[in-house]
Amino acid sequence: MQAKLLRARMVLMEMSQSELAKRCGITENTLTNKLQGRTEFKADEIIKICEALNIKDAETRNDIFLT
Repeated sequence: MQAKLLRARMVLMEMSQSELAKRCGITENTLTNKLQGRTEFKADEIIKICEALNIKDAETRNDIFLT
């Protein structure tokens, strides 16, 4: 997972970590752990993140979550 790319997308969309966590139905602490690589994102969380951050193309999604 490329946390830098995900954080850059959050900045681009002007979305705080707190807001993204809320939109995904997880706590901010849980999101922090996932961004720091302590735990992995679940498929449903990835879908919600992509929706919240308007990530529509597979290449961008793969660059963020599969590397």
